[in-house]
Amino acid sequence: MKKRLFSVIVGLTLVLTLLFASLPGCGGGGQATPPPITPTGEPTGGAWKWQHNLPASDPMYFMAERIADDVKVGTGGRLTWELMPQGTAVANTEILDAVGKGTVDVGTCWDSQWADKDPAFYLIGGFPGGMTVYESVCWSIEDEWAEKGGGWGLRDATYAKFGVKSLPVNFGPPLMDYLGSKSISKPGDYKGLKVRAAGLTAKVLAEPEFGCTVSSEGEADVYAALEKGTIDAAFVGTPSENATLNLPKVAKFAGFPGMQQQCRVGSIIINMAKWNSLGDDIKTYVKWMLQETAVRSYAYQVNNDVKAFNDMKAAGITTVSQDKDLQTQWSTVSWRLMDKFAASDAAFKKAFDTWKEVLDLIRPYMAMNIPNYDESTREPYVTK
Repeated sequence: MKKRLFSVIVGLTLVLTLLFASLPGCGGGGQATPPPITPTGEPTGGAWKWQHNLPASDPMYFMAERIADDVKVGTGGRLTWELMPQGTAVANTEILDAVGKGTVDVGTCWDSQWADKDPAFYLIGGFPGGMTVYESVCWSIEDEWAEKGGGWGLRDATYAKFGVKSLPVNFGPPLMDYLGSKSISKPGDYKGLKVRAAGLTAKVLAEPEFGCTVSSEGEADVYAALEKGTIDAAFVGTPSENATLNLPKVAKFAGFPGMQQQCRVGSIIINMAKWNSLGDDIKTYVKWMLQETAVRSYAYQVNNDVKAFNDMKAAGITTVSQDKDLQTQWSTVSWRLMDKFAASDAAFKKAFDTWKEVLDLIRPYMAMNIPNYDESTREPYVTK
């Protein structure tokens, strides 16, 4: 146990070092990229079709364009990805099957969106009351957990069922809990509300403790639903993602913390036959390049979320902190649903038990290291 905890602590230290090194002004300014490998052998045979899940107009799309450039430059032109914006070849809901069948060679997705196909995707991509960003990084990348059926091992085994190789490319910051017309801060406040939600969040909010009527509008339709009052609250994305959809313009309240997902993991998925056709040198380069991109994208998203949050407050939206009892309710109900999956799926139960073991080790240590002092006493370095 001590050996495992030491391994986790070392892993956390490395992750934190990488995260902060990527932030502007913290050494490196987010500009570091993996060194190109020495090109050997022949090209891989034409550009691979890469179906992204974002439109070209999305503020995060430039990250995809950078990845495509890094793939070409870093492999000396032996591997190229033809980037296609959302919906070019297939819809977002079809990307996993399309990559597995070879309709497209590469895809981008949020891992949890496939949980209806296999609940293990919740453990890979995040779920309500689940892991924070730091915890998710340790769970996803630390090799020791992979050996027990978690992290890399769970990712590889689950995606392989669909003929796909998956590599994490985004450890996203917390989603907001809601934007809406009601103030929600304590147990019972959700009772009778009409809310828009998806995934496990929708299932949690429909449980008796919350008692919501849940709808499933597409993201493009949420603005109109809030404006017309056909829903009281919407659970969509991070502050910057919600701002892109203009949702703050039709909301009075914003809920925090983001219990619907503290970390949302996104992946690049590659057709397994295509992946297996690559040499070990290119595989290694792509793997590490995408992990470095995950660090860059996290820093970029946090900075944009902070700006969007401050813009919301300046526009007069009231931010509401959900109290400890309500946060506990989120976690309790969500984990109860996960236990139901485990009761009927032995493989999922094993993975979920490992997930909880990781959390039991990491969370107390991280909590012990969160400073707790009055910032107003830090003269002369008080921030405004």
